[in-house]
Amino acid sequence: MVAEGGGTVSLHQSGVDDGLFRRAMAWLDAPWVRQLETAMTAKTGRPRVHSVSAILGLLAIAALETPGELFLSRAAAVTKRLSLAQMHRLDIVAPGIVTKRQVSRVLADVELAIAGRIDKATGEVLVTPRLDIDFADLLTAIVSSVIPASIPGSVAQSLDSTDLEAHAKRQSRAKHADVPKDSLPPGDYLASESTSIRAGFPKRGADGRWQHSLDPDAREGYRAGKNLGRKTTVLGWDMHLCVDTAVEGGDYRPPLIRGMSIAPAGDCKGAAGVAAIDAVSRSGIKIEQILADRGYSYLLAEKWAYKLSDREIEQVIDLHTNQRGIGPGPIPGTIYLDGGLFAASLPNRLRNLRVPTFAMTSEEKAALAREYDERAFYAYFPMGAKPNFNSRTWRYRGPAKRGVLRCPNVPSSLRLRVDLNRTTSCEPGTACGCGGTVTLGPDDKFQTRQRHLWGTTKWVASYGRRNAVESANALIHNHYARLIRGSIRVRGTVKNGFLAAIIISTVNIALLGAVYDFDIGSPPPVGTVPVARPPVTHAKHRKPRVFRRPKPKPRTTTQRRRAPRRPPA
Repeated sequence: MVAEGGGTVSLHQSGVDDGLFRRAMAWLDAPWVRQLETAMTAKTGRPRVHSVSAILGLLAIAALETPGELFLSRAAAVTKRLSLAQMHRLDIVAPGIVTKRQVSRVLADVELAIAGRIDKATGEVLVTPRLDIDFADLLTAIVSSVIPASIPGSVAQSLDSTDLEAHAKRQSRAKHADVPKDSLPPGDYLASESTSIRAGFPKRGADGRWQHSLDPDAREGYRAGKNLGRKTTVLGWDMHLCVDTAVEGGDYRPPLIRGMSIAPAGDCKGAAGVAAIDAVSRSGIKIEQILADRGYSYLLAEKWAYKLSDREIEQVIDLHTNQRGIGPGPIPGTIYLDGGLFAASLPNRLRNLRVPTFAMTSEEKAALAREYDERAFYAYFPMGAKPNFNSRTWRYRGPAKRGVLRCPNVPSSLRLRVDLNRTTSCEPGTACGCGGTVTLGPDDKFQTRQRHLWGTTKWVASYGRRNAVESANALIHNHYARLIRGSIRVRGTVKNGFLAAIIISTVNIALLGAVYDFDIGSPPPVGTVPVARPPVTHAKHRKPRVFRRPKPKPRTTTQRRRAPRRPPA
């Protein structure tokens, strides 16, 4: 537990730190808390002993005291350490005893208010949800309501999914997760027999996928390999996070988490990712650009690229191996290469360039990007500031028309200086694509369409901004919290997502204090605009070390010589 002033306090000490309590009360003063309280307060019958907001306050205190862990029993035990004034602020009824069952009951009522109750066998709605709000909107409100309005969200957002492992023990194993085939490259999906550990498992869940534990909603999906490690499987959920990202050429933006959605692991990432984007948009942030990895961009256009276009959002993406390579272009004399459109006059030496790898140094990656930059002289570039989102089209102009390439079939291009511009080897009078103009429609490589050519220096700089969401994942799992298996010990998607959102909100609180010096418990005067501290440009612990053998000390005459060791008798 981190106390005010930076010191640590043991959970066994009496009393809740005043600064931490003020932050919990500020966390509790959010519109979504009042909305939830109103929806869950019955008009008839016996009233609750403790209000919903009081129980939520206990959960917030427990999450702030132990970053990355949120146990219902620990939240209930907070009441034993509250002062009378703090109990009064939380509106906890004397003698202030809250049991784990009461906390669990409130969490179950939250799930009922959000999702209702449905007969999974027949699909019949048994209990209608009381809260008229999308679950992704609620999760987004929880994680982002702690961010002050003086720090507006960025129009560029990085999107990524991070796993939330279920606490329920595995009862069966499978070599390969039963994920949708269209969300994985061919060869990564292999059906295989499951190994049963407990009788009756695995069994088919209501969604038709395999259930490997007692948790009815946890599913098996893939976990990306870290630090050159192998890809593995994980049983639980995928949390999809939208994180503030700097605009191209703009100033640094701290990786504040603005949106969240959750789905069982292995489900199609497109639906959950779009749900997080929509939740951020409904919160008041106009998203213009999304930076996403291949888990999203590899999906069919109907499940990802078209969805972004319908929302007038551009994408910045990496390409999968299957999306790279060469193919015929939409008009004669053009080719598709690594997601871009080029004139067929592109030299062969620029068609099969090396692919950047993790093992490359920064200098090697920069040198390789310069090789990709040479392709730009033969590339078709988009015209206009933005594409036509409604028709999903974008007009492109050839290199000779752009004035960067000399071609004998485009007379105007021959006026360019020979010493500064390249000249093609096209035969005069023959059809070529150097000076063409084409409108690419929704069926013309729409999945891989982006503003900058893949692999070039501009693309590397643009896509490199996606490190913001990787930084946020590191804050959640390592630095400001330790969200791992066992951090949350409940079952069901709604309960796990709700508690995980509370933990992630504490990460935002910690980031605000570390980067903006902003304490939500003691905010600055109204009108003060927080300014982010510039990031550290290098990690001190990664400085190269130069080994130097220590010099022996000069021996003095006063030093006694060590007696020789006697051999054993």
